[in-house]
Amino acid sequence: MSNNLIDRLKQQETALKEKIRNAQKQQARKIQAIEVKKARIYGAAFMSALKDNPALKDQLNPIIDRYTTNNNERKLLGLEPLEKAAPTGNENINNEPVQTLETTSQTQPVEEDKPKPTGYWKS
Repeated sequence: MSNNLIDRLKQQETALKEKIRNAQKQQARKIQAIEVKKARIYGAAFMSALKDNPALKDQLNPIIDRYTTNNNERKLLGLEPLEKAAPTGNENINNEPVQTLETTSQTQPVEEDKPKPTGYWKS
């Protein structure tokens, strides 16, 4: 292969990678737009249901209270602000907690759970 062919193929590869990145960004924007639309539909449905059945607010408030962590949003909904916890090091740039995976002793093999050697390697 000549260098000219290799250069052209590298340019095509670069262009294709750019097309893939753009397609991924476009797909992510579409998914985000769908999620926003779903949230609006759910919100409108719950608001209508609350107008028709004020007692429903008592059932929904524990859920809203649990999952609304932004104090400005809580204020808008008439909820008490959350106390700021001491930083744990697991916060994002908005100082919101980030969920981390935790390992437990259940994920580590216990001596009884480990396979016993058999045959030649038996001790």
